[in-house]
Amino acid sequence: MDEILVQGIKENPNGLEIQSLLAVYKTNKTSSKDWEGATQHYLNCKQDAQEALCNQIMSKYMSASFVLEDAISNFFYCANQFGMLPQNQQDKRD
Repeated sequence: MDEILVQGIKENPNGLEIQSLLAVYKTNKTSSKDWEGATQHYLNCKQDAQEALCNQIMSKYMSASFVLEDAISNFFYCANQFGMLPQNQQDKRD
């Protein structure tokens, strides 16, 4: 994600697309604390779920998984829609 943002800022720092993508990034980052924190929370919940197959722990794991997936998916969807997704990233999703 950082590479896409840096490249977009280099190419057109005042462009509507990069400004919108930065807003999506910041909104997701704010709503889920930060990407690393969200990822670590997801991994911690996954570990808990694997160790104890409790409904409450599984629910927490699934919730963390959905939040992280939604944030990442939304970012890459917007990057793709704005034509900012590098070709190697486009090839990976095909």
